[in-house]
Amino acid sequence: MPKADPQDILFGRIALHNGFVTEEQLKNALKVQYSEQKPRRLGEVLLELGYISSDQLQLILRSQDMRLDMHDKRLKTRKRDILFGAVAKRLGFASQQEINEAVKKQALLREQGKEASLGEILVEDGVLTVSQVKTILSYQRRSIMVCQGCNKRYNVVNPIPTRQVKCPECGSLLVEPEVLDSPKVDASIEEEIPSGAFSIGEYIILEEISRGGMGIVYKARKKGTNIIVALKMMLDEKESLKEEVARFENEAKAIARLNHPNIVSVFDLSCVGGKHFFSMEYIEGKTLAQVIDEGGTSIEEALSITRTIAEALDYAHSQKICHRDIKPSNIMLEGKTGRLVLMDFGLAVRQEQTLRLTKTGFAVGTPLYMPPESATAGNIKEYDPRSDIYSLGCVLYELLTGRLPFMADNPLELMVKKMNEDPPPPTVFNPKIPKPVAQIVLKCIARKIDERYPSARHLADEIASYLHKTRMRKKRHGILSKLVKYGAVTASLAAIAYATYIVTTQFLLRIF
Repeated sequence: MPKADPQDILFGRIALHNGFVTEEQLKNALKVQYSEQKPRRLGEVLLELGYISSDQLQLILRSQDMRLDMHDKRLKTRKRDILFGAVAKRLGFASQQEINEAVKKQALLREQGKEASLGEILVEDGVLTVSQVKTILSYQRRSIMVCQGCNKRYNVVNPIPTRQVKCPECGSLLVEPEVLDSPKVDASIEEEIPSGAFSIGEYIILEEISRGGMGIVYKARKKGTNIIVALKMMLDEKESLKEEVARFENEAKAIARLNHPNIVSVFDLSCVGGKHFFSMEYIEGKTLAQVIDEGGTSIEEALSITRTIAEALDYAHSQKICHRDIKPSNIMLEGKTGRLVLMDFGLAVRQEQTLRLTKTGFAVGTPLYMPPESATAGNIKEYDPRSDIYSLGCVLYELLTGRLPFMADNPLELMVKKMNEDPPPPTVFNPKIPKPVAQIVLKCIARKIDERYPSARHLADEIASYLHKTRMRKKRHGILSKLVKYGAVTASLAAIAYATYIVTTQFLLRIF
């Protein structure tokens, strides 16, 4: 048998992993492929044999294009550069193709004995701006700082707001430059975060939980008590736009107005030394994104989760607040209680507000879960409860299938698809999904906003109705099974009794 082509190997793995083909079908297709004088691509053979559809072929090819270059072992990409590329792509700053080209260029430079970070190469290629590099580094818990004494530049890992960092060369303080002209650095410094070593206001910092482009979240304890909270603060307000500071404060005020068991509670909003922060309840558990990565949930569990979050959204909507960033990483599953908690209202807005917290027409949110109308949002009227329903529908889609309805190399292409194409039914990727459930999903993520559920309450009620009918059907099936079993036992006893009667009668006839 000839040596398999790497592209066909990857194609087969993707098709098998997504459940498009069985192992037997894949083996059969490979036999057909290798029997040909001029072997065709594996995808063509699978399509001709009727094992995959043309839509599935295109989906696999797109996924293959995004992953193929990363399978080249010669690239030897460092973990921090892999993470850098992943964040750049997720934020929409670069496409997978642009990142792959930069990785190849980095490998060539390494062969010549030169070292360059992925950020440097992407800036030189005109793909990223220095400002975008800074944003990506903040997601990696890194920050470029300059020494006030010797002007050396450092990539500081785990920078802590309000805490001073000193230059290892001359001992002078490091500061973040107001204008960053280049992503190049002389060395790296890793900051340790000893538990309880520093405090912010009336809170003692215990550990860092997470960090994003705008904010950082710490686990903290209120001084003089055993009360544990999550403390969220802005990374660098000197660099932040007034709109970003206003959005940060808006998050705290938005959640503070809400009182619901499935929405995170905010305790207070403070400012110490020019640093704005707010405290909220600390949820110990895992995000829904982690649940999906660990293998996902059953269909019934996925529906129950969606129903709970829909009820929380219905309450928020009744208070005239839209979330605008519903995604698995913003939904927590509390470890001890199993309670679901909707987090991160950083983009939440009052329905009667204008878009003064964003540039006119600028879409905010996570593109993968963002509704199509967000791409052209020119006023706040576009952000109504049905936009949140779309995002929640995408979460349900992912829970049921392990993937999202649309895939693309960059956010622009993704939003164009959302605006012009109908989403593929979730049954394409998981045939076990019942038809009524698929209809619920598709109604949530309908392209036209008027075709979605009119409210989160309608969605929650429809899921509740379906779950009730399913449980009643299972209950009836259980009762019926017991009756059938009882009938079989009764019939068996009757047969034994009849046989006994015949034997006894024959015996008595012989005697008399």
